[in-house]
Amino acid sequence: MRKGLWRASLWAALALAALTGVGRAGDNETVGETLDVCVYPGDAGQYTGREAEWVGSRGQSRRLLGFKIGFRHAPANVGIRYRGHFENVGDTDWVSEGQVLTGGEGRRLEGFSIELTGKDAAKYNVLYQAHLENYGDTPVICNGLFAGTRGEGRRVEAISVIVVPK
Repeated sequence: MRKGLWRASLWAALALAALTGVGRAGDNETVGETLDVCVYPGDAGQYTGREAEWVGSRGQSRRLLGFKIGFRHAPANVGIRYRGHFENVGDTDWVSEGQVLTGGEGRRLEGFSIELTGKDAAKYNVLYQAHLENYGDTPVICNGLFAGTRGEGRRVEAISVIVVPK
């Protein structure tokens, strides 16, 4: 199977599992209903979405200035944190769940990392993708690895995130 098709199939399978409730994020929480994702585009305002959805714009040439992620229904003893790489700033420090991550002064987001924290974080994977200017969708990235570019000046236009049990 072609590499790109395989990645698309994997992401589709994870999204389908999330939307149909296959897999559990905790005793009563269904994967796909656990995260809220909010992005801040360069044209002001915000876009919000849920786990496994693309949040932002794909193919519309709109940069993101920042984002935040929060649990709607957090698995027991699990948190989330994230950091970004911004134009002319570089990598930021990690921020905790629910905090807005920006590079300040209208600087575009060029990449990011997301990881789970807490006593039971090892029981889950956080999977994510970026939609990049003049590139398209990145491969599925997981557990704190970097999605995006450094030093290429490519903007992130949308992100998608999902938490799944191991």
